[in-house]
Amino acid sequence: MSNDALRDADLRSGGRGHTSVNSTALELAKYNITVNAYAPGLIYTNMIGHDEEVRLGLKPGALMKQTLGLPEDTPLPMAEPDVIASFVSYLVKPESHFITGQTINVNGGGYRE
Repeated sequence: MSNDALRDADLRSGGRGHTSVNSTALELAKYNITVNAYAPGLIYTNMIGHDEEVRLGLKPGALMKQTLGLPEDTPLPMAEPDVIASFVSYLVKPESHFITGQTINVNGGGYRE
């Protein structure tokens, strides 16, 4: 099957945003270049309201749950930035040469396709 046929099959199957990663991986494979994407879950940074939660005396993730309209007791996996950094550092190592064309959810199980 040609690269064009694989790309067309992916488009027809509803690639849901992963098509560009798959297509780019197909295009660059001949140069031994791998292409992947990562989709992080909630990362414990100021971006999700950490400073405000500390100021208000709230539990980590409380403001994000409120923003998402989730009950307070809903489990919401969160990770420190080094979790994502470790994953990305693996993807750029030679040992990951056999992983290509993937969008990988790194979210503690908070979201599954």
